[in-house]
Amino acid sequence: MDAKPAKVPFVASAYTMRRKTCDRIAHIVAWLIKRSKLGIKPSGGDQYIPEGDIFLFNHFTRFETIITTWLLYRKTGQFCRSVAHHSLFGVHEKFSRLLRAVGVLPNNMEGLLPFLAAEVMRGHKVLIFPEGGMVKDRKVKGEEGGFNVFSSTSNRRRQHHRGAAVLAIALDIFKHHLRTLEAAGDAAALERWRAQLGLESVQLMLTRAHQPTRLLPGNITYFPIRTGRNWLSRLLQRFLPDAPQQALEEVIIEGNILFKRTDMDIHFGPPLLVKPQLSKGEVYTLATPLRHLAALEGLFNREGENGGALAKFIAKESEHIRARYMEAIYGLTTLNINHLVATAIHVLVQKKQFHIEADRFHLALYAALKTLQANPALHLQCSISRPQFYGGLHLGKGRPFKGFIHACTTHKLLKLRDGVYKLSHRLEDEFDDLDIRLENPVALHANEAATVPALREALEHAFEHVPTPEQLADWQFDDQLRAYRQAWTYFTHRHPQWAPTLSNADAGAPYLLKPKGFRSKKPALAVVLVHGFTDHPGQLRAFGEHLCNLGHVVVGARLPGHGTTPYDMEKHSRKHWQRAVQRSYEIAAAHAHKVAVVGFSTGGAVALTLAGNKADKLTQLAGVVSVATPLIVQDKNMNLLPLVMLARTLLGWIPAIRAMLRFYPAPRSEPGQQYPVKPVLSLNELRLLMAELPSYLPRITVPVQILQGTADETVDPVSAETIFNGLVDVSREKHMLEGGPHGLLHQNFGATWQLVTDFLKHLASGEGAPHGR
Repeated sequence: MDAKPAKVPFVASAYTMRRKTCDRIAHIVAWLIKRSKLGIKPSGGDQYIPEGDIFLFNHFTRFETIITTWLLYRKTGQFCRSVAHHSLFGVHEKFSRLLRAVGVLPNNMEGLLPFLAAEVMRGHKVLIFPEGGMVKDRKVKGEEGGFNVFSSTSNRRRQHHRGAAVLAIALDIFKHHLRTLEAAGDAAALERWRAQLGLESVQLMLTRAHQPTRLLPGNITYFPIRTGRNWLSRLLQRFLPDAPQQALEEVIIEGNILFKRTDMDIHFGPPLLVKPQLSKGEVYTLATPLRHLAALEGLFNREGENGGALAKFIAKESEHIRARYMEAIYGLTTLNINHLVATAIHVLVQKKQFHIEADRFHLALYAALKTLQANPALHLQCSISRPQFYGGLHLGKGRPFKGFIHACTTHKLLKLRDGVYKLSHRLEDEFDDLDIRLENPVALHANEAATVPALREALEHAFEHVPTPEQLADWQFDDQLRAYRQAWTYFTHRHPQWAPTLSNADAGAPYLLKPKGFRSKKPALAVVLVHGFTDHPGQLRAFGEHLCNLGHVVVGARLPGHGTTPYDMEKHSRKHWQRAVQRSYEIAAAHAHKVAVVGFSTGGAVALTLAGNKADKLTQLAGVVSVATPLIVQDKNMNLLPLVMLARTLLGWIPAIRAMLRFYPAPRSEPGQQYPVKPVLSLNELRLLMAELPSYLPRITVPVQILQGTADETVDPVSAETIFNGLVDVSREKHMLEGGPHGLLHQNFGATWQLVTDFLKHLASGEGAPHGR
C-alpha cells in the first residue's frame, strides 16, 4: 500500500475559484504555449468534451496538469477542478493561493471526494489522473494482462487509483437518492440538499440529478521524445552541478518537449456512463443508508452500519469502473512511428532474434503500418498516417524513421552493418524509472504501445508473411490516394475560394483500374496516364476506363499540387512531378509485364523527361505516348517569366508586389484549366521543363508516339515536329490531326483514342512503332 498523506482541514473560502485569476492564467498559458515548440493537437473526440463530468488522463510530464486544464477551459469557457500532489502547495504561500484560485485541490485535502461530488452537481468539471503520478517508464500493462503502475513511494507495482471511480459511483447513487425524494414529493429534504449544495433552485438540482454521471477518458501522446541535452539542462548542470539526477532527467526530457518541435496528441473517447440505473436488489440494499444520509460525506464514510453498506457497494462497483476507464484511456493511445519500430524490435528480442536483414525489417514495418491504417478503431499520428512522413519506409527511408533508428544507435541498442540490423542484448535489461526515458527509447515506446494489442498483432503477421509485389504496389497506390485526400482537405479548408470545381474530394484523385480476370492472369501491358497543367487525373479517366475495358491495368497519376488549390501547386517543382510519375510507373510495373506512359500536355513532357533520364531504371517501360506536349506555347507572356522571377527575387520582400507577382489569371474557358489562376512559380517550373526537354530526347530508348492538333490554342504545333526530330534511333511515329484542339485526348478528337490504342497494341505485342511519319 502507498503511504497516505496526512489530511489537511478544508476551508471552503480558501478554495474558491477566482474568475479573473483563471482568465489571466489562461492567457498566460496560451502565450507560453504559442512561443514554445509544443504543438497541441486535439486529434479526436472534441465533441465529447461538453458531455464529460469527470475527465481522466494518463500522466507523463509535469505540465500536463496545466495544459489539460487550459484545454478544457478553451473548449468550455470554465476552469475545472483538478487534483495535484500536496507537495506543490508547500512550495510557497503565494503559489499555493494561485493553485487554489484556479481550481486545484491537494490530494490530501479533508473531504476531497465529497467536495468534488458537490462541485459536479454545481456544474463544474473535474480533472483526475488515475495513475496517481507521472509514469515515466510507460509500463502500465501487467504480465498477466491487467493494468498497474510502479509506485516510487512504496517501491512496488500497484493498481491505478480508484478515486475517480468512487467519486462517480457515489455521485450516481446521490442522484438516485434525489430522484427518489422527488418521486416521494419530499420537498423539505430536497430544499435541504439544495441549500447544502448552494444551488440556485431545486429544479436545477433535479435537472442534474436526472443526467447520467459521465466519465470522459483522454489520452496524451508525445512525438518525438528526445533525449539530447538542451539549453535548460546545460544551465542546470553549470550552476547546480549537484542537482538531483531526477531533476536533470526531467529538465532534459520535458524541456525538449517544450523547446523542440513536438506533437502533443490529445484524444478523447466517448463518455463512460457510470451506472444509468440501479437494479431492484441494489435499490433495496441502499435504501436504509440513503434514508439516513444527511451530508455528502456520508457516501464516502466507511465506518458505521450505514456507511459500511454504502462502502461495500461502492468498493465493489469501483473495481469494474476503474477497469473500464483505464482500458478506455490506454486504448486511445495515438500510435506513431516510434511505437511501430520499438514494438517491432521488442517482438524480435522476445523471439531471441537479434539479427534481421534491413530490407526484411523495413518491409515488415511498412506491411504492419498499412494493416494499422486499415483499422478504423486505431488512432494514428501523422508519422504513420501521412505518406509525406513515412514515404519510403519499405526502403528504410523517411525522416521520422531514421530519427528513431539514430536514437537507438546512439544508445547502442542496435547497429546497421552490411545490410543487417544487429540488436543489442541490452534490450533485455531492466532500466529503472529515471534511466529508461534517457537510455532506452525502445522499451519506453514499446511499453506505451503495449496497451494497443493490434500493433503487436500486425507486426507478428508482417514478420511471418512477405507481401507480393502486387500487394506492395496496391499499398503504394493507397499512399498516393491518402496524400491527395490529405492535401485536398488541408488546402481546400484553408483556401476554399481557390478550390477547383470538382464534385467531391475524390473527383481529382489518382486511380488504379484493373480489368476483369486480372487476378488469374497478369496483363501484358499496363498504362500510366498523366494529366496536364493545372488539371487533375479525372481529366483522362474516361480514356482510362476505355483502356481498362480493353484489358489493360491503368494508373491515373496525379502531378503533386494538382486537383487541390493553386496554393498547393506552387509548393511543388517539376522534380516532384517526375517522381510522382515514376512512382505510378512502379505501381503499374508490379501489375503487368510491360508499362506504357501516356502523357497529355505537361504530362507528356514529364513522361518524356522521365524516359530520357531514368531509362536504366525503367526496365519494364515499353513506350511513351506524347499528346499535345509543349515545347513552344501560344501564350507569349511565358517569355516574360525570367523577368517576373527576377522581380520576385529583388522586390518580393514588398507585400504588394509579392502578391501581384504570385498568380497569373487563367480563364475557366481555357481547355484543361481547373484553377482560376496559375501560380507563377509553377509556370516557371513548366518553362524550365520545356527548356530541358530537348536534352532528354536523344536518351530515350523506347518507342514514342506523338499526337498534335493543328488548331491547338495552347501549344504551338511546331512542338511536335521538334520532339519528333529530337528522338534518335528509336521507333517513333507522329500524327498531326487537322483542326485538332489542345484537348485531343480527353475530348477524343477524331481518331485520337484509336491511334493510341493501336500503338499500345503494338507495344503489348513487342512490335514497337513504325519508323518515320
